[in-house]
Amino acid sequence: MPDIEIWRFAGEQEYCIVSANSDFNQLAFVNGPPPQVVWLRLGTATTEEICDCLRQHKSAIETFLAQDEEAVLEITS
Repeated sequence: MPDIEIWRFAGEQEYCIVSANSDFNQLAFVNGPPPQVVWLRLGTATTEEICDCLRQHKSAIETFLAQDEEAVLEITS
């Protein structure tokens, strides 16, 4: 599915996009929220490493999603 279709669907359904793809970061800055984007800047990572990273940043992600102004939360390893 093209990124723009994922973007539109996520916005309509009030979902957050979690991705390592910089295209969603660009869409967020052009269009603004919704949806919001959690941009994972981890490089090559296993599924387990991604899950661990999301768990470690759970509080920051929850705070980010609780407000509507910010479009992107960038998470690095």
